[in-house]
Amino acid sequence: CDDDGSGNEGANDRLQNERGIPFSCGKLAGSPAYCGGAHATRADVAYVLLGAAGIPLGGHPIELNDDDNNKYEKYLNAAKAFGIFNGYSGDKVKPNDIATRDTLATVLDRTYALPATTTDYFTDDDGEPGENVHNRCAAAGLFTGYDDGHGGRAFKGDAKATRNMLSMLATRAADGLLVPKDWTP
Repeated sequence: CDDDGSGNEGANDRLQNERGIPFSCGKLAGSPAYCGGAHATRADVAYVLLGAAGIPLGGHPIELNDDDNNKYEKYLNAAKAFGIFNGYSGDKVKPNDIATRDTLATVLDRTYALPATTTDYFTDDDGEPGENVHNRCAAAGLFTGYDDGHGGRAFKGDAKATRNMLSMLATRAADGLLVPKDWTP
């Protein structure tokens, strides 16, 4: 109920109605609230992006030591099993850490068969480890970036991800008819 009239209302509604991903942050005046501007956690990323892509959830080993009792634990275990989340030392996934735009791009790149490209879409990631991932995501129509003030586009990989970004990316992936990679672990 808190996204009525917002620019992202359509993507938020489609996430639930078309992709079957109810992404409520609680109740507001007795109705589900979306909290679109709130930061997204790494667990939220697994739930929304991988759930919308149809990741198989059953039969995965429990390899992560810090996601017990997280409501999205089965998504995190599936992400680990398919190599989408590689985790941190000590078999941790840090499910409650705030995700960044770099996290989103990496998850999308590991989830979908994104097109190869030689185009450099962003001015602020030249030589960075994620530059090719950012460019593949842009070529697929997932990220457009921000005005860099000099006639180019900036990716801003360290920027914190929001819940609105997740619904928008899941919707763009569906609209772009992106095909998930093979779900064989």
